[in-house]
Amino acid sequence: MLHDFSIKGARFGLRPVTRADARYILGLRSNPLLNRYIGPTSGKLDDQIAWQERYEARSGDWYFMVTDGLTERPVGTIAIYDYDPNTDAAEWGRWILAQDTPAAVESVFLMFKVAFDVIGLTSLYSLTNLANQAVVSFHDSCGVPRARILHDWTTATGELVDAVEHRVTHPIWIKIAPRLEMLSRRLAGAPHERG
Repeated sequence: MLHDFSIKGARFGLRPVTRADARYILGLRSNPLLNRYIGPTSGKLDDQIAWQERYEARSGDWYFMVTDGLTERPVGTIAIYDYDPNTDAAEWGRWILAQDTPAAVESVFLMFKVAFDVIGLTSLYSLTNLANQAVVSFHDSCGVPRARILHDWTTATGELVDAVEHRVTHPIWIKIAPRLEMLSRRLAGAPHERG
């Protein structure tokens, strides 16, 4: 859906995806070094633009470009979607970053900040193929609890795999936010605030 949520961190920021970003997004999603665990992409710019047009018409779907504050250039994408108004919960994903960027921690920190402090969600979860050990380990190291293992989870390509659901509730966000912010600042080379 079209939204106007933007946020800046110690180095990186999130801003709404626009149609002008379609070529860059297609390049990320078409990169064989980055797309092993994501859904298939047609490789056609017109198809990416059409997908983004459908995204704009959906409610409960906030799609962001991750940008580098040093260069103002995009370095990836991240999204909050499948919002359930009955539970104030949503899923997050569409997370793909350029290989040469240290934006992982800060992009997730900022996405959580938007989800809990701006949108007002009570719960946010992600589903990750257990074979994608780098991402599973990343979630674990950020202090995001594993909620459950899903056996025979169907991927975007129709493959049945085991997946792990990591879930953050608002109380957990309050607990892990200071650590994620500190890591973000450290990775960005920003000075620590003293209090």
